[in-house]
Amino acid sequence: MAFRCSRFLNRLPLQTIITIPFVIQVIGVVGVVGYLSFKHGQATVDDLAIQLRAELTGRIFQQLEALVEQPDVINQINTNSLLQGDINVSAGKGEHQLWQQAKVFPSTNLIYCATEADGAFLGVGRSGNGEGLHIQVANAATDRYFHYYDADPTGRRSFLTSKGNSVYDPRERPWYKDAKYQRRATWSDVYLDFDTQLPTITANAPVYDPRDGKFTGVC
Repeated sequence: MAFRCSRFLNRLPLQTIITIPFVIQVIGVVGVVGYLSFKHGQATVDDLAIQLRAELTGRIFQQLEALVEQPDVINQINTNSLLQGDINVSAGKGEHQLWQQAKVFPSTNLIYCATEADGAFLGVGRSGNGEGLHIQVANAATDRYFHYYDADPTGRRSFLTSKGNSVYDPRERPWYKDAKYQRRATWSDVYLDFDTQLPTITANAPVYDPRDGKFTGVC
């Protein structure tokens, strides 16, 4: 084999013989550089993926925090309004404030208050497709059946669109009992919605009269 290789090399031009080692070196260097570039590129891609995941996770947490904080802000406002008389659940007055909140916070499904003394309920909820808003009233005047109203451009009730088929007492609902028992703003356990019978979870706050500390209802 050595003899044949020697004869083969003897037949090659001198320029070719001198060039071959350099070509081999260049090929080796290019291969090493290519391998290192691939590894470096892979590391860069991995680092970029980690950064993107971290940024995406941060944004998700930011959105979740905003969604969790919104109900607490709404409930604090409505609790104060209920105590000051701006919302009168028993008389079914003050729905325009709940309507405005539903417009400002489109992620909410139903904003409401209920009273301990007479089990009255006043709320503003979204229709089945989530686009329109309707006013829900259940009190002594409705014989404790839900009455559903359209809202005018100012957020006040206009036309009666439908009536519920079952007597409604908010004091018997899980969300009301949870807030009353916890004695603080809280998230309810999962329960079935009164109308849709779908699994639901709500944020609620108990309302206490600042004069005597008496429990008066839930928002």
